[in-house]
Amino acid sequence: MKKNIVYIFLFFSMVIVAQNKSDSQILKDSLYQKYRPEVINYSLKQFDELFMEFHQKAGANNNEILSEEQFYTYTVKIAIFSERFAKLYPKEKEEAMKNQKEWLSKTYEDYLKKKQKN
Repeated sequence: MKKNIVYIFLFFSMVIVAQNKSDSQILKDSLYQKYRPEVINYSLKQFDELFMEFHQKAGANNNEILSEEQFYTYTVKIAIFSERFAKLYPKEKEEAMKNQKEWLSKTYEDYLKKKQKN
């Protein structure tokens, strides 16, 4: 009986947590799962190309506005590469994890605000 109560409690807790996740967080999580196997194997050259492409498309000098999915695809991929960087350069692991957290915390709303200012 107690075991069933614990399972019911855990189930409802998971439902509540899932409901509290924002749509953008759900999108980020799905993109992370989708692209992690690919990006974790990027070379530095592939990462540099991705990074430059993001800055060209999302930059202030470009009038193009990325969709929410495009924006998060870039930021999540850049964040994922931080894991790769940490593995390649263990002494830089702390900085890489800080960068990953920073890229995952970027929001589409902030991106749109910056684009509106320009």
